Amino acid sequence: MTHLVAQNGLSYSIDIVFTFKMQSGVYKWFNGLFKNLVEHQSKINDDGIVVQFFINVNEEIAKYGRFKDVPSKSEVERYLPILLASDTLMQSDVFFLRNTIEAYVKKERFKGNYEPPEITTFIKEFKDITKAADIQIKNLVLQKKTKKQ
Repeated sequence: MTHLVAQNGLSYSIDIVFTFKMQSGVYKWFNGLFKNLVEHQSKINDDGIVVQFFINVNEEIAKYGRFKDVPSKSEVERYLPILLASDTLMQSDVFFLRNTIEAYVKKERFKGNYEPPEITTFIKEFKDITKAADIQIKNLVLQKKTKKQ
């Protein structure tokens, strides 16, 4: 993974984080089906289990030029609609998961089978995936400029 470097020499990295809250039964179902297929992090808190997907968008942001300083979340949010339509995100685990669930539901509805309650929960969560998206910016280190000899 390459880091981005601002014009002032600061190095940083930008991730889009998709966060989904699940109850234990839904998480058990999710983990049984997808734990080896998608890369995610799970955390337990008071609300239930939080599943997060981290997608690095450094290459996509680099296409739009360099920032003068490490950008703020609001500066990167201007690029969010473009980033969500990019190949990097369309080929990510989150979109794979959403497309797989949608295809499964279509197939089961066509057959006339009922939908398990876990699928109904996923459909609600993944309907508008942009609501689950958050931007995470990591400041790294100051890049030293070397003199050419």
